[in-house]
Amino acid sequence: MQVRPFIQSVIPALFILFSAYQTKAQDSIRMKSGLVYAVKIIEISDVDLKYKNFNSLDGPDYRVSRSMVDGIRLENGTWDKEAPPVKNTIYKKKNPMEIPRNYVSVNLLDLIRTDFTVMYEYLLPGNKIGLRVPFTFGFRSARFATGNSLASPIPFYRNIVFKTGLELRVYSGAGLGKVRYVFTPALYYLRVNRMPSDYITSDPDFIVYKTANAMRWMIHNGIQINPVDYIQFGLDWGFGGDIDFGGSSQYTLFPAFSPKVQFNLHMGYKF
Repeated sequence: MQVRPFIQSVIPALFILFSAYQTKAQDSIRMKSGLVYAVKIIEISDVDLKYKNFNSLDGPDYRVSRSMVDGIRLENGTWDKEAPPVKNTIYKKKNPMEIPRNYVSVNLLDLIRTDFTVMYEYLLPGNKIGLRVPFTFGFRSARFATGNSLASPIPFYRNIVFKTGLELRVYSGAGLGKVRYVFTPALYYLRVNRMPSDYITSDPDFIVYKTANAMRWMIHNGIQINPVDYIQFGLDWGFGGDIDFGGSSQYTLFPAFSPKVQFNLHMGYKF
């Protein structure tokens, strides 16, 4: 077997295969001036093309007016002189920097606790950190008890009148998957109603409720599920505690600590 003819025949074949692979991995834009650019097309609209330079995929985005374009070729496809407008056909590649960053949701499990909680979250650039602010309103705060102050000398039933706070949500992954793990330390302020557990009457017209202030800290773990681009579900479970500052010296003489375990199921819209 002669080596030189073999090498001379193999090298061009490898070159052709490599060139085909390179061509397949890139898009092309042919300008009316005759120039052809190797790019990665991100979006095609009825006004312009949005793309990245193929040799600098981590670089900035560029736009070019469709009036200057003679044709495009998507990943080694055929040349298309009439690129489809966004009104008829959308060709848009997933760009992690363009995923929805705003999320408004409702905590479904809070409805069982006779509370209504709406939450707003903003996802920071990088898609790893989110800041969420909840707002809770107790719609039966004077009629229904959900917890008691375990460390207080006199047990108290309590319920939330209003709650807000700040949650720092740390996500796994880049934000493009359907399911992501999330770790959430959180701090809340609560305004609550309380009543002594040894009241002899159950008639709410004769119960003297005492308002109180409390702080709550929680450590949540959970998952986030995105079945479609703009709908999101989340399940969180965590532990922490309440520090109760009391509403009257008649009922509590010092801040009381109560351990807390909580589950949350939220559903909402991303935009």
